[in-house]
Amino acid sequence: EQPWQWSELDGTDRAVLVALDLLDDEEVVRASPSALAHLAERPWLFALEPDREPTAAQAGFPDFTRAVLIVEEEIPERTEAEREQFDRGMRAQGFTLEFEDADHGVALYSRRPPEASRGEE
Repeated sequence: EQPWQWSELDGTDRAVLVALDLLDDEEVVRASPSALAHLAERPWLFALEPDREPTAAQAGFPDFTRAVLIVEEEIPERTEAEREQFDRGMRAQGFTLEFEDADHGVALYSRRPPEASRGEE
């Protein structure tokens, strides 16, 4: 890899940027480390711990967290069953999968009060 290629976006970077575009500026977010710089201006921002598999309880804490952005390559490898368990746990906390790019391992979960859901008036 040449120095002039260091700043080129790969598919994962582009997927993260697409997911970030879905977030409101003031939403409280927990995110994988590579997304933190893009979110640094937020009043509330929490990092996912890259050295251990995320749990739904940890990802959704504190309960005013409104979005969780996961970049799979930055967390320990998970089995399909572990991913499904995580998804169930996130749904149990009121999160929905708002964006997923399975090819690049990027997922955005969001939890919004019903009156704030997009598309509802």
